[in-house]
Amino acid sequence: MVGATDVDRKRGPGDSYTVREFRSEDRDGVLALDRTVWGRDRGEDWFDWKYASNPIVGHVPMFVTEYDGEIVGARPFMAFRIRAGESVVDALQPSDTMVHPDHRRRGLFSRMTRRAIATYADEDPALLFNFPNDAARPGYEKLGWRTLGPQVTYYRVQDPARLFAERFDGPARELARRTLRPLVRSVRRTGTHASGRSDVDVQSRRGVPCATLASLYDRRVPGRFHVLRDEELLRWRFGSPAWSRTTYLASRGGTVVAALVARTRTLADGATVTQVADVLPLPGDASLMGTATSLFGAVTRDHADSTLVAVSAGATSPAILHRLGFRPDDRPPLSWLRSRRKSLAVRPLPLSDSSWTLDGRPVDVPTNWTGTFVERDTT
Repeated sequence: MVGATDVDRKRGPGDSYTVREFRSEDRDGVLALDRTVWGRDRGEDWFDWKYASNPIVGHVPMFVTEYDGEIVGARPFMAFRIRAGESVVDALQPSDTMVHPDHRRRGLFSRMTRRAIATYADEDPALLFNFPNDAARPGYEKLGWRTLGPQVTYYRVQDPARLFAERFDGPARELARRTLRPLVRSVRRTGTHASGRSDVDVQSRRGVPCATLASLYDRRVPGRFHVLRDEELLRWRFGSPAWSRTTYLASRGGTVVAALVARTRTLADGATVTQVADVLPLPGDASLMGTATSLFGAVTRDHADSTLVAVSAGATSPAILHRLGFRPDDRPPLSWLRSRRKSLAVRPLPLSDSSWTLDGRPVDVPTNWTGTFVERDTT
C-alpha cells in the first residue's frame, strides 16, 4: 500500500481537498457522511463487518477526501476472489460511493477512483467489477471500465400498496398500483402452486451453515467468472447486521443436495424486502431443476408477508421464477417503474490489451459471468 502520507492535493481559490487512504480515525466521519448521503443509520458494527473484517485483504480498502478536517468523500471497496474453473484472482468491487452534497461536481468521484486505481495497479487485485446504474456508468467508462450488459433482477411483488405508499404521490401512486395489479393477481393465482420434486425434503433453519454451503459449491464449480465461495468468504458475506437470514436445505434420501439462503430486512419506509441471496450448487445442472422449484416454493410460502421477494437473474431458471410469480425488471410492467438500470461493468488492473483476458477467457464478455446477490453489493 502507498503510505498514508502520500496524498493527492488540489489547491486553488476555494479548493483545498486531500485525497488519501482511509485511516482508522476516519470511521466516524465516513459513517456521518453515509447518513448524509444515503439517509440511513449504519453503525460501527456494519462498517467493521463490511470493510474491516473482509477476509481477502488485510486493510480497509477505502479512499477518502478530506476538506478542512472533515470527511466529504469516500470511495470504499469490497474485496472478493473471482474464480473461473480452477483459476482464481483477487478482485475489488466499488461500493457505497459518497460525496457530500456541498462538494459535488468538483471531480471528487474521479479523483478518488483514480487514486484507488493507481494504488492497486501493482498489487494483488487483478480486476475491478461492479454494477453501476445509468447515472454512474458513464463516469466508470471514462475511467476504463467496460459495460457488459444489464443486471436483471426478478421480483415477486406481494404488497404493491405498501411498496408504493411512500414512493409516489397522488395520481402517480394510483397509476403504479394499477400497473402492478395484473402482476399481483398472477402471483396470487400461480405463485404458491409450482410443484417441485416429490422425493425432495426441504427443511429451513435460521442462520447460514457456511461449511455445508461451501461443500455444495465444491460439488460443481462453474466454469464462468463468479465469486469463489469458500467457508471463510461465506461467513463474512452473510455476516451483515442489516439482514436476518434463513437457509433452506433440500435433501434426497437423507443427503443434502442443494441449499438456498434467504435474507430479509425492513426498509425505512416500512416495506419488507426478502432477497434470495444465494443458491448452491450454482445453476447449471438440469437434474436440480425440480429441487430448485422446491426450494423457491418454500421461500415464497414462508415469506408471504414480505412486501416483495427479489432474486438475481443468475440464481435459477427464468421458467421456475415465472411459475412462482416473479417478473423481470427489464420488461413491462416492472420496467415501466424502474428509473435506472444496473449493469455489470469490469476493469482489469493494470489496464492493457492483454489484461482483458484471464486464463484464456475474456472478462468483458457477459456470457462468461454468472452469479447471485453474493456478487452484488446489497448492504
